[in-house]
Amino acid sequence: MYRYTLLLLTTCLLWGTASAQKYRTAIGVRLSESPGLTVQQRLAKSFTVEGMLQFDLKDDNPKTTFTVLGEQHQKLISRRLNVYAGAGLHKGWMNDHDSPYNNPLGVSLIGGAEVTFGRFNLSFDAKPAFNIYGGDSWIDFDTGVSVRYVLFKAPKKKRNWKFWKRD
Repeated sequence: MYRYTLLLLTTCLLWGTASAQKYRTAIGVRLSESPGLTVQQRLAKSFTVEGMLQFDLKDDNPKTTFTVLGEQHQKLISRRLNVYAGAGLHKGWMNDHDSPYNNPLGVSLIGGAEVTFGRFNLSFDAKPAFNIYGGDSWIDFDTGVSVRYVLFKAPKKKRNWKFWKRD
């Protein structure tokens, strides 16, 4: 919990130089109990699709999980920080073939906040996953921090300053 508080304070201190949702495609790592890779693609003004490939190595039955999420973003206070929520599907594969549990399949939810500093995107989220079939429990809860590199920036908006000019 201490790490997440420090992360939030750092984000608030650097807020002045940040801008949110200023990318089209970002790729990086997700640091959590089940670390992995994450790719985020903006499809509309405030909607993204995120894919995650996570590796759960802490259990006796290690598994790999692939999740696809649709996320709706909302500005918070200003354009420099936004929050998001979304839902999607996950599929897992048990790496231990002697496992008594079947490969999980289910629905995942996500909620979090993100900020972009230049070419780097930083987000904190909570991701509950509900297993409809398989898995060692019917729900898995995961919180994580994602650090992504912005591959493609969103185009800059052209501003019409004719209001200030006199004809």
